[in-house]
Amino acid sequence: LGFEQSGWWETALVNDFHPKMIDTLCYNQGKIFHNQKFLENAQIVGGDIVKIIDEIGSTSADLVLGGPPCQSFSAIGSQEGYGSGRGGLIFSFADIIERVDPDYFLFENVPNLKSSKWISLFEDFIAYLGFSGKYEVKYFLLNCADFGCATVRERIFIFGCHRRTGKKPTAPQPTHSAAGDLFSLIPHVTVGDVIDDLRSASLDFSFPDLHFAPRHEPEIVSRFSKLAPGERDPIRRRNRLFADKPAYTLFAGGEAGGTRAHIHPTQPREITPREMARIHGFPDDFSFCGNKSQIAIQLANSVPIPIAQAWGKHIGSNY
Repeated sequence: LGFEQSGWWETALVNDFHPKMIDTLCYNQGKIFHNQKFLENAQIVGGDIVKIIDEIGSTSADLVLGGPPCQSFSAIGSQEGYGSGRGGLIFSFADIIERVDPDYFLFENVPNLKSSKWISLFEDFIAYLGFSGKYEVKYFLLNCADFGCATVRERIFIFGCHRRTGKKPTAPQPTHSAAGDLFSLIPHVTVGDVIDDLRSASLDFSFPDLHFAPRHEPEIVSRFSKLAPGERDPIRRRNRLFADKPAYTLFAGGEAGGTRAHIHPTQPREITPREMARIHGFPDDFSFCGNKSQIAIQLANSVPIPIAQAWGKHIGSNY
């Protein structure tokens, strides 16, 4: 969505393993966002990328982008690393690049991918993505808040340029900063900036715009009421957000055990799915399929729209 909204790209094929994510993509396909029909001519393919890699690999594309599962590397995840089932999917991403042979590729993942625990493997992976001199590859650690996102989510982006393009990989330049800059940068977008105009949350789960409030027990409401902005609830292990700062990184937890969102800056409740969507820059008419946990997982796993848009514009206009 972010790449398409940059005005430079049209999606040829999209894949996801999560069935409800596929439902979401199909439901929104053809809707107009930012004067462009979403996934207008795209093939939407669900399922395990390892099993359908031949189908994906036969697609012709100028750019391959993706974010293999991060749980194996996340500081709050399993930390099983490159050898785990999901961690090994980064090599499936590499396999697609080799098969499609695009001019460019962009890979997104958590900063912990290059932690001291895995730095040598990370360097080996970067070297591998060069495919023996075919691609020039560079990685960048970027903070989404510096690109107009209402969250301080930090992510690694690995950008590769095929030698035939004659281009060298660079990253988009930040547009925002914590303090702002009179000459170029503007202040970070805050939680208050993106959710203050939302009316009080409904208690009806079927409320159509996903702005439904959790039904917290009285003791949870009491506990949340005592939290100061930035303070963490010791039991649910989520933070109360600052109204005047970008949000902490969204994370949802496992679907089976129930998801938990950060706590609203002024109300004694977790933020709603629509507030999460606002924080990641989704348009209000972008819909999500599934139950509350499934929707929260889709949002927490998503790349915020503004930084994807920045990358789409950067590559489209400079390469």
